[in-house]
Amino acid sequence: MDSDQKALRLARSCVLEIKPYEPGKPIEEVKRELGISDVVKMASNENPLGPSPKAIEAVARAVAQMHVYPDGSCYELRKALSAKLSVPGEWIVFGCGSDETIRMIAEAFVEPGDEVVFGAHTFSQYEFVTRVTGGKCVSVPMPSARLDLDAVKHAITPRTKLVFVANPNNPTGLMISRDQLTGFITTVPDHVVVVVDEAYFEYVESADYPDSIDEYVKSGLNVVALRT
Repeated sequence: MDSDQKALRLARSCVLEIKPYEPGKPIEEVKRELGISDVVKMASNENPLGPSPKAIEAVARAVAQMHVYPDGSCYELRKALSAKLSVPGEWIVFGCGSDETIRMIAEAFVEPGDEVVFGAHTFSQYEFVTRVTGGKCVSVPMPSARLDLDAVKHAITPRTKLVFVANPNNPTGLMISRDQLTGFITTVPDHVVVVVDEAYFEYVESADYPDSIDEYVKSGLNVVALRT
């Protein structure tokens, strides 16, 4: 038995069920494959204008301190965001992108066998973290590319622990209105935590788009709001 087979034999069964993640190809790889020099990549939510000059300056200042551990509690950032969002600092959890915070949520709430509900065509990380924590994926069909909250509600059982709602949805881009989301969140059972992923919060201009932090988290509902 070679080392790969030994590792597979020892690995958790839920990990073996996970499909490998397929990220978008780097621009350099596309150039090599197709023999072209001008490539515009639109699949990874990358800023074509480059980083802000202020961000470059901040990184340059931080380099001078890269030989020491940073403040793990993110005190200054926590203080600034607490003031900006008008929430207590202890309500804020930081991660290396939404991927990490989604994983932390699953690790905090999902026991083996717990059910996690999400749309069939949405951010793949929801399924990944459910499987790696031993949860059961409950995928709700999206025939119109929009998450049907009534179907989500009917999918909830006594074993349901989390519901992931991307608003607007990734990758379809469709938004759930304030009335729709409020009607859903205020009627889900108390044993369910609704995770509203607002990764594209800043891009929405509709007046009917709900702010989950202001409208749900501050009201004490079982809601976790994600921003990135």
